[in-house]
Amino acid sequence: MDALIERFGSRCAPFVLDSSLSNDGLGQWSFFGSDPFLVFEGKDGIYTERRNTLAAGRTSSQVETSDGLGGLRELMADYTIEHSSGIPFVGGAVGFLAYDYGRQIEALPDLTRDDRDLPDLYFGFYDGIAALNHVTGELSLIALGIRADAAVVIEELQALITADSVLPEQPSVPQRGAWGWNMERKAYLQSVERVRDYIASGDVYQVNLSQRAKCRFAGNPTELYRALRRGNPAPYSALIDSGAFSVLSTSPEQFLRKQGRQIETRPIKGTRPRGADAAEDVRNAQALRDSEKDRAE
Repeated sequence: MDALIERFGSRCAPFVLDSSLSNDGLGQWSFFGSDPFLVFEGKDGIYTERRNTLAAGRTSSQVETSDGLGGLRELMADYTIEHSSGIPFVGGAVGFLAYDYGRQIEALPDLTRDDRDLPDLYFGFYDGIAALNHVTGELSLIALGIRADAAVVIEELQALITADSVLPEQPSVPQRGAWGWNMERKAYLQSVERVRDYIASGDVYQVNLSQRAKCRFAGNPTELYRALRRGNPAPYSALIDSGAFSVLSTSPEQFLRKQGRQIETRPIKGTRPRGADAAEDVRNAQALRDSEKDRAE
């Protein structure tokens, strides 16, 4: 895994979808890609589509729209992929929607100051990826023939994964400065009391009282991601590096999975693990029913 992360991380706009550390029985696959043939991104009602292809007769282009999700749907429809390989992802769009995009869907108050200038929608479209099956140990190289001829893309992928590794025997440790928080302890505790008052008054039943931590960082996103997955292993992890910014994620739970008309969610909050036998299942179920916190969640 480290070698694949490092090799793809050395390319343009790489991504890693990493389930190698899954312990829920679902983490069979991890995916790696770089060099998207199209990037669709933007914020606050201005979204830009940038194409870059090696195919003959096609050149780089740029298109702007005010409808982020609408533009994304159109692009997804343009690149619908039919396959029966048994591999759950063979290429396409990889990216994110920020919480801030909700203001493009509903009339929500904007009470915070944007001091990061990051997109609220970002997707790279990839036509050449590597898929690693953690059960069989098999690595599959997949090309869709959009950015360039499929055979050319496969050759590029083969050259990338067979190149001499530049990983040091002792991986370098990313350096960071001291953490700073956007709320002082006193202000945070005051906010906690306000939330408790809201709950007691029946105004809300649950509040995610979040804050932001930041520090200075020296290193590259790939090193940081590898350090993160070593220190905080999780079954659903990801790296997206646009070149201008990077998003690193580790999560213990699956939020949503959509296949056709079926949607599956696997939350942790408000749940209990399955027991070793039926009697333990009954005890776990009763403990769940008896927990006021879990019932609320």
